[in-house]
Amino acid sequence: MTSKFFYVVTEYGCNSTPSHLWTPRSRFFTDYKEAYKYFLGVIPRLNDKENIVDHYINPNFQLEEKELEDALSIKNEKYLIIENVVQKAGYHSGEPNCAKRPCGAVIARIYF
Repeated sequence: MTSKFFYVVTEYGCNSTPSHLWTPRSRFFTDYKEAYKYFLGVIPRLNDKENIVDHYINPNFQLEEKELEDALSIKNEKYLIIENVVQKAGYHSGEPNCAKRPCGAVIARIYF
């Protein structure tokens, strides 16, 4: 069985108040390297001391293709989050080093 993947990068965040989200923007790619390059260009800075981030990397993304196909058939996971970077919210609650208008991005793989 030949697997087919799309990679989607979605950016999300807040406008002037924390509860006022802007509509997320997504871009689709057929090439992982191209998608990841774009993802790195839109994520919040990982080393920003004033707006710290939560950074999640999915350990299951490193599966070999055959193992992935088996995992997909067992778990029926068609959408796999590869990596997610989001600024911590809390500025309006007085939390230090949290973003006033948090934003983030996620890269995921879609199997079809």
